[in-house]
Amino acid sequence: MPRYVVGGLRYGQDPEEPQLSIESTTVDGRVVLEARGEIDVATAPALEAALKSATTPPVESIIIDLGGVRFLDSTALQALIRGRNRALALGASYVVVNLQPIPHRVLEVTGLLKLLTSDGDS
Repeated sequence: MPRYVVGGLRYGQDPEEPQLSIESTTVDGRVVLEARGEIDVATAPALEAALKSATTPPVESIIIDLGGVRFLDSTALQALIRGRNRALALGASYVVVNLQPIPHRVLEVTGLLKLLTSDGDS
């Protein structure tokens, strides 16, 4: 089970907690990436790496669980869209689930909510 962790410390952050961690689980062609922390210009490369790994054939579906993500910025959106494009090129399904309020709002405002989630109401 690959794990991607980005360190560093932000104001008010617990020193024991990384900025971003991503756990990857694969079972029968189904990849689940579970992210926790913040996805921004400093941590988006870890998300990009996890998504590249997830879109290595054979893969049937990719689920990105952002339930533990408190914040994401435009670099996170770019990584999510590139991951979606790679997945679709392979014929795999791709969905973002369990959005917290701030990431949900970012996807909603940018018009990406329906594109990246199953029903636009996650």
